[in-house]
Amino acid sequence: MLHRKTAGRAPRASQQNRLATSGTKTRERSSKRNQWLLRRGIHPCSVQMSADSGSWAPESESTVGTKLLQKARKSPLVPVGMVGFVAVAAYGLFQMKDRGSTKMSVHLIHTRVAAQACLVGAVTLGAVYSMYKDHFRKEGPVGPPK
Repeated sequence: MLHRKTAGRAPRASQQNRLATSGTKTRERSSKRNQWLLRRGIHPCSVQMSADSGSWAPESESTVGTKLLQKARKSPLVPVGMVGFVAVAAYGLFQMKDRGSTKMSVHLIHTRVAAQACLVGAVTLGAVYSMYKDHFRKEGPVGPPK
């Protein structure tokens, strides 16, 4: 996008100089790297970059399913809370047709609060369980150290 001041004019000399030297700087960095490798007795062609290998695979796959399984191992009540959240929300949406004289907005707010309470309760129970496991149920001898 051209500014009004520079519309129709050729780029300034400083802009042309920057454009011309951008490729030169990359070549300079590459040659400095090669010189650094040669000073240490390493031939630049023998160094294999991580992107040079034909088949690259991450050390651990990081998909939604694996993240959920890791979270379930760390705190087992979080998935329980998520399932409870979905169940309460689905029940509230299913009961929407039989809400009677209750306004829709009030029904949706009550459904949301119940679903959030289920999730927060499960997370709180998980935190209490992990605190119990870490602080009160320690393995090993009880008594003063020798």
